Amino acid sequence: MTTPVNAPLNAHLAEWTSYANAIRAQLLNFTQSLSDADCERRSTSDGWTVAGILEHLALIEDSIGRLINRMTKQIRAEGHPADTDTRSILGMLDEFGAVDNHRRLISPEPYCPTGLLSAPQALAKLVDVRARLMTAVEAANDVDLTKAAFPHPFFGPLTGYQWLVLIAHHELRHLRQMKEILNTPPAAMESR
Repeated sequence: MTTPVNAPLNAHLAEWTSYANAIRAQLLNFTQSLSDADCERRSTSDGWTVAGILEHLALIEDSIGRLINRMTKQIRAEGHPADTDTRSILGMLDEFGAVDNHRRLISPEPYCPTGLLSAPQALAKLVDVRARLMTAVEAANDVDLTKAAFPHPFFGPLTGYQWLVLIAHHELRHLRQMKEILNTPPAAMESR
């Protein structure tokens, strides 16, 4: 069974959508006033640029969106009932400190920025990826995304809802990182 188009999202997906959209609004608000020079700044000589971080966000979100599609198909094929739980899902990753941008995590190679996209191109890609992700979220409306899990390289097996929360936390983490890059004087960045 699939949910009709434009049906209200279940409580978990509605909560996630609101949270993810609020973080995305912050990201777009922050990036709209950046100069080209701002977008090419980095915190260290081997660190990512602001434009690179935006590309990384798009790569991660695209991958997770495809994962949500696979999980939805698996859960539906296994015949699990729809999700009726209404408890908040936003704290599902608190134990991992997923929004702590001072804890360095090394991204797997496929998710590292190529450096080929400008900040506006990376932002456009991020917008396109979010539209595809929302299609995946709407398709998952009639399933319980706790009924499938896939391993994360640092956090272990995560359910579909945890992967969605991770998208928003990940974006918040990197938004903080971008702000830190731009708030650090260039001389201080060179000494890192």
